[in-house]
Amino acid sequence: MNGLKVLVVTNIYPDRRHFGEGAFVKDLCDNLSSSGCSVDVVHYRHNFPAMYWETLLRRKRFDIIDAQFIVPAGLLASLTPKFCPLVVTAHRWDILDFPYRWATASLWTRFTMHRADGVIVVSKYIAREAAKYIDDLEKLHVIPNAVNTRLFCPNPNGENVRSKLGLAGDTFLIVSAGRLAPIKGHQYLLAALRRVIDMGCDVRLAIAGGGSYYASLNALARSIGISEKVFLIGPVRHDDLPDLYCASDVFALASLVEGHSVAITEAMACGKPIVCSDIPGNADVVVSNFNGFRIPPGDVTGIASAIESLYRSKTLRAEFGTNSRALALRKFSWDNRAKVLLNLYNSLTH
Repeated sequence: MNGLKVLVVTNIYPDRRHFGEGAFVKDLCDNLSSSGCSVDVVHYRHNFPAMYWETLLRRKRFDIIDAQFIVPAGLLASLTPKFCPLVVTAHRWDILDFPYRWATASLWTRFTMHRADGVIVVSKYIAREAAKYIDDLEKLHVIPNAVNTRLFCPNPNGENVRSKLGLAGDTFLIVSAGRLAPIKGHQYLLAALRRVIDMGCDVRLAIAGGGSYYASLNALARSIGISEKVFLIGPVRHDDLPDLYCASDVFALASLVEGHSVAITEAMACGKPIVCSDIPGNADVVVSNFNGFRIPPGDVTGIASAIESLYRSKTLRAEFGTNSRALALRKFSWDNRAKVLLNLYNSLTH
């Protein structure tokens, strides 16, 4: 048993109102606990002064702090006296977007990185961006997001999802999951679905996620005549996602920017072929023509062609799906990530 006392500081964590947000942070805490660590969480969604004061008051009782996201958690933790080492984990928007929002944001980012004893990034792409703000690159560590490969695994329960959607067992279903926002590219999936249908393919698309883009996507589906083929099913509880992925024939995500997509790795663990954007964050996860297709961002024709290829070939779907599961087990299991994290934590506390 490890015995480390770890304090995780975060502004997102699953709760009764926001059960779909921050599941990966809960997975982090659960897996560190399973590895023998004593883990506690400081979680404030908006009350950042309270986050600062609780971190300040509790920091002395822990061996290490892992602040999830550069802001607000990383910045606020870095402002407290250094009673124990601080690790900051950068995911996507906090390094690709936040530093460019206003003049002082880049200074806060650089300050947080300077104060941190270790900086974890979830992909090589994020590492390249984070390196711009770090004075000592030896404290930069690429540790990809992980997935619970026991929860997310091939299973027959997807039929329950198909039944709720009113779909026959042999209906070809594409599933996507992610916040409903333009950056997630669901509009390109809808446009591609129209083209796939025009190619003579009988397909449906289910999109899980909540957000302000719901009405726009609904209107787009109606305007191109596919509203009866599309299901915008809203947020889905983390424990229900495996059934949704397993109900699909293909998982598709047309996002314009990703750090390391948890949704893609979850679908891979469920043994699904992937169609996704050819963007840096996805290049670490999806191998083209091995477990899926990576398509240039916004390329509706390319997305449609990839989906049609998988629609026409059950053999190709099975091959890509098997490869997805194997990749998830080899590269993105929590067993592997927890070991790497603990090695890092121990190196900083001794």
